Amino acid sequence: MKHYAYEIERIPLTGLPNTRDLGGMPTADGRTIRSGKLLRSGDLHELTEADGQMLREKYFLKKVIDFRTSEECRERPDQPVDGVAYLHLPILDEQALGITREKESDQNVINSVLMGVLKSGSDPGKAAEDYMKRMYASFLQSTFARQQYRRFFMELLTGSDGSILWHCTAGKDRAGLGTMLLLYALGVDRELILMDYMKVNEYSGPVVERQSRLAVESTGQKAAGEVVRKLFSVEPSYLEAVYEEIDRDFGSMDDFLRNEMGLDAEKRRILQDLYLNE
Repeated sequence: MKHYAYEIERIPLTGLPNTRDLGGMPTADGRTIRSGKLLRSGDLHELTEADGQMLREKYFLKKVIDFRTSEECRERPDQPVDGVAYLHLPILDEQALGITREKESDQNVINSVLMGVLKSGSDPGKAAEDYMKRMYASFLQSTFARQQYRRFFMELLTGSDGSILWHCTAGKDRAGLGTMLLLYALGVDRELILMDYMKVNEYSGPVVERQSRLAVESTGQKAAGEVVRKLFSVEPSYLEAVYEEIDRDFGSMDDFLRNEMGLDAEKRRILQDLYLNE
């Protein structure tokens, strides 16, 4: 395993536990990501006035890209930041969701998954992990989701004189996949991509543990805590499922970026010129 002098650090915002600047991250060719340009996060519902001021004055935030569904946005609307453009770019196909899910809340979906896993008779932790791996694969299998991630890259290619922030709800799955694809396109090693991805567990740990305790209390089953940890945290296997799905169905990660994300050699060079230091 390589040793990286670079340390991943969260932006110290009061209301947002899982927001960080990708700046300073090294690439395989010796360059680094520019600071104050690329920010990943969970939703901005709990953003305080001081948080907004920091994002505006220290990070020169110019654009927020929201990967959530319209229903999620209504349940937990982002707090606005003065002078910042907002783009709603849902990764999940809301029409397709409506067929099977109607307008169930996310919590109802989680409860449904939780009870299904607990009743399955299989190892609850493994069943929950398998569910998450299938979910990640479904993002890649969805034509709609691929188109939305492609739009994400087109937004990044327009550049900005400040920073661009993207998020889903917790900032771990839809935002995590978008970040993984971006970091790979910029030339970051897989080990470092994984290190960034796994930081979610450190930053969101207290929230996950609280949800885990509530699941045990509400169901009376200790296994429910492990299931919720798998659903609300990240595992290396989730990211590995993405690489495997891409290799199997799209040829390679480079093929996927070129054919599905619209990043031919020239656009990838532009992306790197926009966001990497020499």
